[in-house]
Amino acid sequence: RCTHYEDRRINTPEIRRKAKTKGNNTNESLNKKEKKSNNINWKCDYTQLPKATKTVFCLQGSYKFLQVKFKISLRPCRSKKPKMPSQQQKLNLRRQESASKEASAKASELARKDNGGSPTPQTSNFESSTAEQMAEDIAKIYALLKETSEVQESKLNSIQAATRAVEAKLSDMSARLGQAESRIDFLEDANKAWESNPPATRTEVENLQQKIDDLENRSRRNNQRFVGFPEGCEGSDILAFMGAAIPELLKSDFPRGLEIDRAHRSLARRRPDGQPPRAIIVQLLRFQDRERIVDMARKMGQLRWKGHHIMIFPDYSKLVSDKREAFRQCKQLLHERKIKFSLMFPAVLILKMTDGKREFTDPKKALGYIRALPPMSTG
Repeated sequence: RCTHYEDRRINTPEIRRKAKTKGNNTNESLNKKEKKSNNINWKCDYTQLPKATKTVFCLQGSYKFLQVKFKISLRPCRSKKPKMPSQQQKLNLRRQESASKEASAKASELARKDNGGSPTPQTSNFESSTAEQMAEDIAKIYALLKETSEVQESKLNSIQAATRAVEAKLSDMSARLGQAESRIDFLEDANKAWESNPPATRTEVENLQQKIDDLENRSRRNNQRFVGFPEGCEGSDILAFMGAAIPELLKSDFPRGLEIDRAHRSLARRRPDGQPPRAIIVQLLRFQDRERIVDMARKMGQLRWKGHHIMIFPDYSKLVSDKREAFRQCKQLLHERKIKFSLMFPAVLILKMTDGKREFTDPKKALGYIRALPPMSTG
């Protein structure tokens, strides 16, 4: 391969002497290569011709000194593909192209100056039209950029608003999650306490409630409720008043005397004049006296005391009283149809029919049965 130098100076003896020395050294190396490969023929490969002039010094001997406008490289004939230029050669070619462009620009500038320094009409018109076109293009680009920026700004604002809404929801969810965790912790602690000491079941509570209600009714066993005595008739000593009013009402004496343990009006608020008076609750000392009062009142039917209608009822707990009160409509229908019945403790309605007795503990079923009875099916 030949060694070449790039130099823009004119060919001088000094340059020729250096080239000769360099060429002799290169020639020796080529002779050694030729001995190894005798069948290789060398020829020139002209690729990528540059526009700039280069001074190339070739090997002396069978090659002559040439000053050419292109680059010379030698390659073996058996090499089918030309060797690609190196990176440095590519850079040199780019530099040469830029230099040629600058030279052409300078030449056009000089030609314009030679014409008197004033551009031709065609050139001026072209430049003016080009400037107007550029101004229009710049205005269009500016309008497009402004519109795009406004659209992007609106989208960014909507994204920011959505982000703030999401952040608010996340904060709310985190707060609710914290509350849920605290409640779960509380329930877990309560469950542990319940497992260690389980409470009573619903059945057990109902059984206890029934027992308590039974004890309350047993404590009221000797009580009687007298309804119909006007307000204030008892004066200041209600025990003495009831001790004298009961024998007078029943028109009977008690062999051992009527002993009353306590007596008082019901604890409801006093009603105005013209309204039914409050009941008087009397607790007798002996249960036999209470049973005698009930038997005598049943035998006499209606009881009168100084022109006032008096009624006697047993004293029950609130739970039993509510159950018995649920049969009020049934009792009214039975009285209208003159059907014999009895309401037993705690709340059992017994109908005395011609075909036997019927017992009801559910007021709805008893009411339906009574309404379905024919008018003449009485006992």
